[in-house]
Amino acid sequence: MDSFEENYDAEAQRSFTNEQCANLRRLHQELDAKHDEIAAHVAKQLGYDEGDPRSHEEASEAIRSWGEGPEMDPARWPIADNPTGKLQQLLKEHRDIAESILDVREESSDDED
Repeated sequence: MDSFEENYDAEAQRSFTNEQCANLRRLHQELDAKHDEIAAHVAKQLGYDEGDPRSHEEASEAIRSWGEGPEMDPARWPIADNPTGKLQQLLKEHRDIAESILDVREESSDDED
């Protein structure tokens, strides 16, 4: 999905230390893997075949919705009836990884000051 190289141009990449680059690469891989895990869960819940592109679209929508608040609209997401369910846990894990990416980026900008 969104590899390190796709998210940062050459100039931005030079602003990171080698350790920060390695951390960002790893975190972006984890983020992509978590997105795939969310898509697989959504596909199973909605009865889609594995690899159905709709599952990735639905996963992206769930991630966007989760980013707007911890509660998702059950009318839009019937599989989100249980706020402590598997989908919510996966979404929280995705958000935690995304926040770790932001932390590394912020650390890099702090280093420049």
